Formats: sequence, structure tokens, C-alpha cells
Amino acid sequence: MRAISRPDSRGDFAVTVLLGLLAALSVGTSDFLGGLASRRADPVVVTAASSLVGFLLACVAALAVEGDANRADLAWGALGGVVLAAGLVVLYAGYARARVGIAAPVAGVGAAALPVIVSSVFGDDALSPAATTGVLLGLLAIGLVSIGRSDQRGTVGSSVLYGLGGAAGIGMLLLCLANTSDDSGLWPIVAARASGFAVLTLAIAAKRAAPAEARGTWPQEPASPDRQPGLQAAPEARGIWLQAASWRRARPQRVVALAEARGVWPQVIGIAALITAGNALFLAATRVGSTSVAAVLTSMFSAATVFWAWLVFRERLRRVQMLGLGIALVAVALIASS
Repeated sequence: MRAISRPDSRGDFAVTVLLGLLAALSVGTSDFLGGLASRRADPVVVTAASSLVGFLLACVAALAVEGDANRADLAWGALGGVVLAAGLVVLYAGYARARVGIAAPVAGVGAAALPVIVSSVFGDDALSPAATTGVLLGLLAIGLVSIGRSDQRGTVGSSVLYGLGGAAGIGMLLLCLANTSDDSGLWPIVAARASGFAVLTLAIAAKRAAPAEARGTWPQEPASPDRQPGLQAAPEARGIWLQAASWRRARPQRVVALAEARGVWPQVIGIAALITAGNALFLAATRVGSTSVAAVLTSMFSAATVFWAWLVFRERLRRVQMLGLGIALVAVALIASS
């Protein structure tokens, strides 16, 4: 395994910060769209559909961008797609069976922490004291911004395990992409989208083949005769953890097949385009500078998701989320000033 981090000049470091923030904005916006789409269609099906569309878009982008990937690059990309798909399935199961308010922050912080730990142990990611402080504050901010309300039952231990499963999948994708060669272009992302779609297709087939009582359901707003419909939980279709977009006040909607859901396909295309762009921006950031910085900044996409929920639905932010957003700004400033 080659070193996944590189010494960078001040100019390269600034480019890494910019690319990481753009990746966060792109992925956070796709997360928001995923929350909307998964309210009307099966989240795993929407995820698979967006993976297929993302594969086609990544193929077009890879052909347009100069790159010559070898077998190792494609293998790293494919491995990243498989572990990401598996991690999302585990995380979705956690959303349905455990406490989202615990599983989501664990997944978010763990996904950002894994590349940082691996880069520090096996790479040569030498960060300045200010940048190190910014990375640590960024991890804290990710956890605070990701915290959401949840009325679901489940033990703390199981919720943490589900979150760690999601974190392993997401963090491994970031590591796999960072471990590809500089001249591989966007072909590793093509491989990741293809393998992810294959795994999700198998998961859908297995779910449909299972007995009806064993399939389970995604969490819906519980019926209550003494109160109005409140906060609904719906896992993101393409997102990494549950955000405010999935928790807005609305009447419960029946989750239907993707082919029957009107107006979902434009959202699926948007999810695919944005997540593919986010992956490409993260990949570019790791090739320019520090993998640790790129991973933490990209993982701040939850702040973008929360912002869109506030802007579109005028959702009120919890105090802990506002604190997380403030810490995130401080973290970015510390990293950018290094």
C-alpha cells in the first residue's frame, strides 16, 4: 500500500481546503435530495438507482478527463464501492431498528476519523498544530451537527454498532479512493459506482426473496390519535447519515416503488450527479494535499444538508447543531490558515 498522503506547499494546501469544502457542499446537497426522494420510495432502491445513474455519469466524466487507470486503481475503486454499499445497508438497518440520534453521529465522526487515523499511522501526514486542532474540532463539529431527535427504540450498544458499520463503509471508501494513483483519472469512481450498484441490487433481490415478516420496514411516523403527525424519519437515499432534511414536519406519505413515485427520478439524477461530483472533488483534494484534511472537510457535508433544510423548509436548528456549525467554521478557519 502506498502512502496515502503527500507533503504539500501552502498553495496546494489551500487548494485541498477549497476542494474539500466543495465536496462537502456537493455531497450535502445530494444528501438533502436523498432525504426528499426516500420519503416517497424505498431508500435502498433509490440508492441503487442513483448508483446506476452515477455509474453512467462517471463513465462520461472519466472519458472526458485524462486518466489511465491500472488494475490496482480499479480494484481499489471497486472495493470502496462494495464496502460503501455494505456500510449504507448496515446504517439504514440502524436507522430502522436503533436510535438514529446515536447511530448517525457515530457514523459521521467515525467516517472522518478513519482516514485521519490511517494517514497518521501508515502515511506521512504531518500537520501543523493549527491544522491538527482544526481537524479535531472538525470531528467534534460533525458529531454535533449530525445529532437529531429520534423517538425510536433500541439499545445504545446496538445503535453504536450500527453507526460503526456505516462509518467503516464510508471511511473505507475515502481511503480506497485516496489510495489510487494520481494518473488514474476518474476511473476508480466508475468502478466504485458499478460495484456499489451490484451489491445493492443483490441486497434488494435478497430482501424481496425473504419472507414478508422478515423483511422489516423503514421507520415511519407512528400513528397517534391524540397528536398531529410530527417528525418523520426516513433514511437518505444517497446520504451517509440522517439529517434535518429527513426530519421535517409533514403528513406521512406512503413509500412506493421507484417506478410509481412521481417526481423522484429528477431527484435521483440530481443525487447521482452531486455525489459523483463530490467523490471526484474529494479524489482531487487527496491528490493535491493531505488526506486527513480532505476527509474531515468532506465529512462536514452534514452542515450543508442542515443549511438546505433551514433555507428550504425553514427548519429550526437545535442549539447543539448551531454550536456544531460554529465549531465547523472555526475548524475550517484553523485548517485554512495553516
